[in-house]
Amino acid sequence: MNKHWIYFLFITLLPACTKVDPVSSPPNIILINVDDIGYGDFEPYGQQLIKTPFINQMAREGALFSNFYAGSTVCGPSRAALLTGLHTGNLRDCGNGQDSLSIHFETWPQLLQKNGYRTAMFGKQHGALLDSTVVIGDSPIDRGFDEFMGWLNAVDAHQHFIDGKTNGWDRRDYLFRSHPDGTIMPYRINATRYVQNEFLSHGLDFIQKNKDTSFFLYLPFTIGHAELAVPKPGDPNHDSERHEHLWEQYLDDDGQSIFPEFDYRGDNIYARPVPYLSRATFAAMVSHLDRDVGEILALLRSLEIEKNTLVLLTSDNGPADEGGIDRHQIDGKIESPFNSNGIFQGFKRSLHEGGIRVPMIAWWPGRIREGLRVDDYFANYDIGATILNLTRSPNLRNTDGVSFLSSLIEEKDRARHEFLYWEWRDHQAVRFDQYKAIRKVNQGPADPVELYDLTRDPAEEVDLSAVSSYQDILKKAITILNRETSGTACRFIPLKR
Repeated sequence: MNKHWIYFLFITLLPACTKVDPVSSPPNIILINVDDIGYGDFEPYGQQLIKTPFINQMAREGALFSNFYAGSTVCGPSRAALLTGLHTGNLRDCGNGQDSLSIHFETWPQLLQKNGYRTAMFGKQHGALLDSTVVIGDSPIDRGFDEFMGWLNAVDAHQHFIDGKTNGWDRRDYLFRSHPDGTIMPYRINATRYVQNEFLSHGLDFIQKNKDTSFFLYLPFTIGHAELAVPKPGDPNHDSERHEHLWEQYLDDDGQSIFPEFDYRGDNIYARPVPYLSRATFAAMVSHLDRDVGEILALLRSLEIEKNTLVLLTSDNGPADEGGIDRHQIDGKIESPFNSNGIFQGFKRSLHEGGIRVPMIAWWPGRIREGLRVDDYFANYDIGATILNLTRSPNLRNTDGVSFLSSLIEEKDRARHEFLYWEWRDHQAVRFDQYKAIRKVNQGPADPVELYDLTRDPAEEVDLSAVSSYQDILKKAITILNRETSGTACRFIPLKR
């Protein structure tokens, strides 16, 4: 008998008055990792214009993390950090690559799989090894997933319809899907099919068919990423019942956007043929994501497995000008009505808070106290350690991750990080206590380092590196930066001039 069933039977046969410890019955896990959604894009984090009622429900009924960070400021290394439990200083690529994880690293879904969990991934893998239509290595199947359907590289994943109408370079007009024998083959869907709907459909089916066993479902959704597109009334893939008012709520009586708009061209790479409702489209995409989250929660309740299922919702990095943000906002020339990066400075590709601090909500009815706020700082490379801890699986042999389970169940002695660390290209950053240090020109150990007190200055506007009373703190930051970059792919990169 599967050992998870032994745990389950033992707990369910206990007297009703017995208090059940959340870790006594290894739960199902659903991890939703969205793309380029910023700290400020969801209502629980201060968004006032984009409506996310189901994500609000998650936050009310579960835990909201106020100091949660992506593994990187771009999607490739961030997703690699998530799956390996390693910060970017211990990965093998300095840019937005991070392919071949299964060749070079152990991933925690592999350990879950070995521990009897049924595993699946529906959405975006940043990069597999491909030769035309043939997958030659490092697929999700190699990384610990029993089932997969979705994109296998980031370029293809910029599109939300595969109808060929997205501007820019050629992309595949098909997805990939795994087969029971472990092979992965092209998977063709109707060109009018909104790809997000396909991801959701596979996810709901997986939950349904595995409701009586232990499962891990990874949903790296692509909503928010690059192309601005959403099903509208009259489109073949618009479901009048499921998608009612998702688009219309952001239009006035004349069918025009309720937001001040800009003609988004995205350097003619990601723009659809009529990109003049950029912000309305982005808002509708976020609300579409919210509706999908609501369908997942509703299914768990209808199957009566919600009390044995932990749902995590986070993002891979901060908001980007490839989506609903005018690039002049990133240049500081205008302000967006959305404030997707919240109160923070920086966007995607920046190691300031706006590029790496992201939403994180944990939902587990009856196990996590409703309305819990977690202020301790964690990163996405802690997710694996937490899930392995919770499911009583072996831990990764090498990890920078710390389990935040003790914060979720509010233990008195909670696990904490000594520091969090990031590097990307020639940039480095470290956070410890309330302090954040950034080195933006990483040519050598003597390069200047900026220092901020995030408690007093969350927007990182006042550099304290020259203040005499902060020199010991600055010295500690520099020591960590120099130590963590030693021997890595990003160590002291000469600038290209």
